Amino acid sequence: MDIQLAVFIGYAIFYIVFGLYILRPIPNSYNLLKIQIRLLPFNAKWFGALIIITGVFAYLYLKNIDGFVRERDYLFYNLNTGLLLFLFSKEHNEDELFQHLRMKSIVVSFINAMITIGIMYPMFFLNNEITDDIFFGFGFLTVMIQLYYLIYFYYSKYKLMKE
Repeated sequence: MDIQLAVFIGYAIFYIVFGLYILRPIPNSYNLLKIQIRLLPFNAKWFGALIIITGVFAYLYLKNIDGFVRERDYLFYNLNTGLLLFLFSKEHNEDELFQHLRMKSIVVSFINAMITIGIMYPMFFLNNEITDDIFFGFGFLTVMIQLYYLIYFYYSKYKLMKE
C-alpha cells in the first residue's frame, strides 16, 4: 500500500472517530437542538498547535521534493486536524456562557464563510484568473470556517472579559 494512501486513510479514520466523540446525541431524541458537544481537555490546544506547526514544516519540506504533488493536501489535513483540536478543547474556566458562545460562533462562522465564498467565486470566474485550485478545495473551506470560528469566539470572549 502506498504511504500517501495510508496517511489519508488514517486522517479519514481520525475524522470519523473525532466526530463520533465530539457529537453526543441524547438517546431517543431526534431534536437537533438537544445535541451536546463533548469537549476535549484544555491541553488538547497545545497538541493542536503542535500538529499545525509540524504540518507547516512538513509542507515546506515536501514542497522541495521532486515528483511529490500532494503536499498541499498534507498541509490542509494538518491545519484542519490541529484547528479541530484547538476548537473543541475546553477553556480554563468553561461554563454555560462559553457553551452559548461556542454555538453562536459556529453559526457566525458558517454565515461568514458563505458570504466570503459568495464574494470570491464570482470574482475568479469573471476575471478568468483561475490558475490554482487552492480556493476551490474542500480543505480551504474547512480551514476558513474554523478560522472564522476562532476569530469570533475569542473576540467575543475578549469583549466579555473586558466588561
